[in-house]
Amino acid sequence: MMLTAEMRFWWRGDESQELRSWLKRLNLELSGVENRTDVYFKTDDPLTGINPLTGIKLRGGEKLEVKKQTGEGSFRSSTGEHWNFNTWKKIPGNEQSVTPADSIEVRKQRWLTVLDEKGRETSLLNRAQNGCQIEVSKIHVGNNTESWTSFCLEAYGAEEKLKPILQLLVDQVGEFPPMFQSAMQTSYPEWLALISADPE
Repeated sequence: MMLTAEMRFWWRGDESQELRSWLKRLNLELSGVENRTDVYFKTDDPLTGINPLTGIKLRGGEKLEVKKQTGEGSFRSSTGEHWNFNTWKKIPGNEQSVTPADSIEVRKQRWLTVLDEKGRETSLLNRAQNGCQIEVSKIHVGNNTESWTSFCLEAYGAEEKLKPILQLLVDQVGEFPPMFQSAMQTSYPEWLALISADPE
């Protein structure tokens, strides 16, 4: 089991280069691009088939991952901005967790870096026990040619450390670019529910 706290933002279109350039100006070096297709499974929402409080996916079409939202939180940064986040519990999945016929294929180009709880970059393969992953993704859903961009700060580790890690990193970053004012801030399952309900 793994506990996380996520701040995730969405834009229609491809904003990945602008986000990566911003992070580079902050001396945060992202990994090379990872191309991956994940399969997200619908759960039990009567309108869309997706429960925004539960995420179930086959990572890369192979590894089953399940996460459940356990709460919400917020904090005010050193620049006076108000930020929201969701907390999640990631649990082992099994074949009883999903119905394979009800799924959404999501194609991703993904860049990321990992920081420790003091905000220092660390190895992707040798993460600290408590830290934060920064992720930029360019995304296509199903056969849709329209792209979306996602930016996520994902703190992980001990429950009591999640919010302080997010706040430390946000304060370390300082002022976010103006593009964040037009972003949709919501979780992955909730975004998928919105896309399924209104694909336009």
